[in-house]
Amino acid sequence: MSTQDLELILEKMDVYDGKVDLHGFGEPLLDKDLADKARVIKKRWPLSSSRIISTLGVPLTDNFIDSLVQSGLGTIEVSFYGVDAHSYKAAHGVNKFDRVKKNIQRIMRRVSELGSELELVIREFPTHDDVTQPGYVQDKKERLAQWLHDQGVKVFRQNVIHNYGGGRAYNKPETKGVCSVVWGFRKRILQITWDLDVIPCCFDSNSTVKFGNLKSQSLQDIFESQQYKRFIDAHINNEIADYDVCVKCERCFKP
Repeated sequence: MSTQDLELILEKMDVYDGKVDLHGFGEPLLDKDLADKARVIKKRWPLSSSRIISTLGVPLTDNFIDSLVQSGLGTIEVSFYGVDAHSYKAAHGVNKFDRVKKNIQRIMRRVSELGSELELVIREFPTHDDVTQPGYVQDKKERLAQWLHDQGVKVFRQNVIHNYGGGRAYNKPETKGVCSVVWGFRKRILQITWDLDVIPCCFDSNSTVKFGNLKSQSLQDIFESQQYKRFIDAHINNEIADYDVCVKCERCFKP
């Protein structure tokens, strides 16, 4: 998404003091305009908190790090699935373990030196009954945790593995209940793709369900559209056959 398109989105919205995720699918640190986008959001919504989820496995210049640290970005969550080079490669498919550690060290040093409020969060390998961290060794995890603490990293987070709308088959589908895209958490999230399509939620990773586009429509137009109403009614009535991503999603009710 261009910075200009981000500004267009913000113009269509009211005052906001919640969380803003600047990542999609891929590595957000490859976006050279990322710091500019974080600054735009902080200026428009000073009480909001922006976030990216990154591997930190990419080369970063000193100037880019300083720009990001001072941009107003609230949180970098790092998908750091490994306790050493071997287990990291087994989980991620590539060996970027040492680069990630170096980037963490560099970012946290500049956070301290520049007095930034940027928080770095480590996302540990997700919890699951059957899927475990390859090459996991407890004492290595403890040493890594101590090293991270020494860098100033204080927050660790474990998520639960999800099928991502049929991308995998880690979990069995739910047998009852209506997805929160109708009534709860996901209904409160505005999910916008890089090209400004409004979609149901992040589990629709390929944007197969589009409610509208903010380049030509207002939010009111989109959420009063027949596409949106049809989607919600399908979930309420458990008639989701037309939405393949929902049929395969573990969070959606099916017979």
